[in-house]
Parts: sequence; C-alpha cells; structure tokens
Amino acid sequence: MAFATLRSAAVIGLPGVEKNQLVDESFFRGGFESQPSDLFIGIMGVTGAGKSTFIQLLSDSDDIKIGHGLESCTQEVTPYLYRYSDDINVYLIDTPGFDDTNRSDVDVLMEITSWLSESFQKDVKLSGMLYFHRITDPRMQGSTRKNLNMFQALCGIGQFRSVILVTTMWENVKMDQGEAREAELKENDEYWGKMRKEGSLVKRHQNTYASAKGIVELVVRNATMVELDIQKELVTQKKELHDTTAGKTLEAEKVQEREQWEKKEAKSRAKYKDALRQQKADLAEVMRKQKEEARQEVAKRNEDLERLKVRVKAADIRAQNERRKREIQEREQERLRKQNEALQKSVGLRIRSHPGPNRIQECRSVTLISDSYFFCGPSEIESKLPVNVVGRLSQLGFDEIDPQSSKPWLITRKFKSVLRLPLGVGVRTVALGCSDSFYVHFHKKSHCKDMTFLPDYPGLVEVLAKYRQDEGGTSFGCPRYLSLGVNGHYFIRSQAHSAWDLPKDLLEQSWWKPSKIKAV
Repeated sequence: MAFATLRSAAVIGLPGVEKNQLVDESFFRGGFESQPSDLFIGIMGVTGAGKSTFIQLLSDSDDIKIGHGLESCTQEVTPYLYRYSDDINVYLIDTPGFDDTNRSDVDVLMEITSWLSESFQKDVKLSGMLYFHRITDPRMQGSTRKNLNMFQALCGIGQFRSVILVTTMWENVKMDQGEAREAELKENDEYWGKMRKEGSLVKRHQNTYASAKGIVELVVRNATMVELDIQKELVTQKKELHDTTAGKTLEAEKVQEREQWEKKEAKSRAKYKDALRQQKADLAEVMRKQKEEARQEVAKRNEDLERLKVRVKAADIRAQNERRKREIQEREQERLRKQNEALQKSVGLRIRSHPGPNRIQECRSVTLISDSYFFCGPSEIESKLPVNVVGRLSQLGFDEIDPQSSKPWLITRKFKSVLRLPLGVGVRTVALGCSDSFYVHFHKKSHCKDMTFLPDYPGLVEVLAKYRQDEGGTSFGCPRYLSLGVNGHYFIRSQAHSAWDLPKDLLEQSWWKPSKIKAV
C-alpha cells in the first residue's frame, strides 16, 4: 500500500545533500556568490506550458532543457541566473509540474517543498511567483486543474498579490479564441477570478526576450519578501507535510483520482463478465486488460495516499529520492543492455575471450542505427535495412553489381537481406545515417564506386564530388573508417585521404590531433 511516504519532518532535506551536510547559500543560486540585491522568482505550471522556454530567453545557461511535447524535461528544482542589471541578479527557480511523466505527484511535492523549506531557513526568500498556462488549452481540466490547485495551496491566499499569471503560446491560437479563453480564466472564480480579486496580475507572454523581461520587471519594481503558506507551515509551525494545506490538497486529488479509476474498474469488470457470458473470448481479453490497468491505477493512488502519511525524517526522504533516481537509471541501463544483446544475437556476432591477432580483421563492415543494421563477418553477412533504403538501392541499380571476383581465392559471399545482393569483393562498406541516408562503397571491374543517398550530409556530398571520376568511379579510395552521425556530422578515411565534420566539443578535446590524420 502506498499512501505512506511522507509524514515529513518540519524541515525536508534537499535531494543530493548528504545528512548533516551544511548547505551554502550559493546552492540556492546555482553556485553563484550571494549579493545583497539578489531577487528570487518561483516559476510553476503544467508540463509544456513554456516555463523552461521563458527561462532560456533570459538566462545565459546552456543547461536548460526544452521539451517539445508532453514529456517532462524539468526533473528537479533548479535556479537559473538572469543578470537583470549591473547591480541586480534575478534567480529564476524552475520547478517540475504535478503532471510529471517520470515521477509521482508525491515525489514532485517532496522535491518542491524540500527546496522551499531549506531556502526559507537560510533566509533566501522569494520576491514573487509566476504561474504559466497555455492559452491554446480550450478548457481547464485534469492535470491543468490539479497544477493550479496545488499552486494555490502552496502559495496561500495571502500571497496571491505576489503572483503573476502568465499565458503563453499566443502565436498558436486565433486572437479572438485566445481573448475569449483569457476572459474566462480571469472571470471564473474556480480558475483565476479569486486570485485576481486578491491582487494577482494576468500577463501575456509573446515568446520574445522583451516580453519575458517586461514580466520580470513587474516583480523587480514591486519586490517584497514573500513567505508562502507551505514555508510557514513546515518551518515556522513545524507541521508535517500531510497536515499542510498542500498535503491535504494533494490527498484530496488522489482520493478523487482513485474514485474515478474505481468507477472505470467497475465498468470494465461488468463488461468483462458480460463478455465471458457471451463467450467472446477476444473481447473478454481486452476487457480483462482494461480492468487490470484500472486496478493498477487504483493501487498507485493508494500507494501515493499511504506514502503521503508516513512519518519520515529529512535524511530518510533524501535517501529515498536518491534511491529512486538510481533505480530508474539502473532500469534504463538494463533495458539498453538487453537491447544490445538482442541486436548482437540478431546479427550473429560472436564475442571470443581470446580472438587472436587476425580476428578483428574478419569484420569488414558494421553499422548500426536505430533498429537497422549491416554486418559483414568472416563467412556471412547479416542485415536489416529500412524499406526506403532498400527501394533507393534498387532504383540506383545496385543489383547490377558484377559479383565475379578478380581474385578467385577470395570468398564471394551473398548479402543476406531482402535484396539478395552479392558482397565479397563487390560491396566493401555500408554506412547508415539519419533520414534513411546511406553510403555504399563497392568494386566493379577493379574500380572503386559508390552509391549514396545523403540528404542530411551536404559536407560529405561535397567531398565525394571532389573525387568523382568521369566513368562514375571515385579516386577517394576504399574507406577504412566511415561513420554517419546526427546533425550532418560524419567521419570518412581511406588510405590516401580523410575528411570530417565533427561536433565542436569533440574537436576541442586534448586528445584530438588532426595533424596525425591525413586531411583532404
């Protein structure tokens, strides 16, 4: 049963901070030194509302992750520095939403309250709060409503005067529709109406630097020291988290969600029994899966409700957060390991403990991208090529390659793909890239030739064109190394020539010495 974890102590520890470790004030500034004029602005809202994009417009940080869908990018409370003026530093405090795709609402509440309570004890107080909402949403319900309820509970009515309600994505909606939705948000007490009566402002963000700065400027001009209800409840009144307004609000949300899933479970159960009576086995299986899904969702809500009520000390909460993060990382590593094992098995790779001096030479060419691959071994070829690659190779006349070897002692192998094409001394190198790009180098009548489709690699196309010969061959030479990466990056080297377009951070590594590579 899980509604247990969080009977928290009055002070909740910060994730990543060891027990009894002193937290320096620079921690709340992302490592920057404290200045008397520093201001702090909290930023909250539903996932995908534009919080991180807003911060990116103002901050010089390169670490801000921007999501492009419903997948949550912000996992922890993170401060970002905005140099508002020569004598004022503004720290924008990014927070995860309560609809996080990777963490439960209880974990998100623990994360946010940890930062707020620790900062409050260090006399690091907020100057204002920004709440972000997509104007493209036709109505407020589900996760959007839950985020607003939790935001109001964390702040408290007395602090609504320090809140700016920010609408985003005006460029993606017709003006009359956007204005109608904005008016409903302002006037309806169940949405922003009550907050506006208590002093909250409503502003439009136009997705520009000037617009973002103007919103921050409103906070700077009216800067006051804000004490949120959750901070006073946890630190001053020494309440446990489940006894705070925010804790009770989340518990009510979980109870409501559980009731909704219980109703779905009951309906699925009834349909399942009816399907069994009618001997519709296939439909009954579908209903069974739906019933099981609903049961699991109810169990999750029960787990959250139990975790919310468990008395856990600050150090235990920190350790639990870290343990959860490690478990997620370990599960991802195990998934990648199994995926790699399956891929190795599918292409017939054999790992030997003592391969011998010539074993490495038996792999003439191997390339992997997504779930596609090409492998040339000592006695067989295995491949799985995208349909578009197969089609374009056929259109280019790949099946007309001369399979005969000018060196009869070499083995002519068959290319085990849907093409059934000759390899051996014919095909020498195959590389797969992004957008179904490919490069095939082969020999025909003692001449080097290649077939390519490289829409994402203009630099490589230019290099190959430089060495193109009139009869369709190339004087670049047989590629000994060839790799096609993302964003147009590539590396190719033959015995005589080499060329590359590599990421800047790789080229800046101390071990990278282009002078040792024969450049074009």
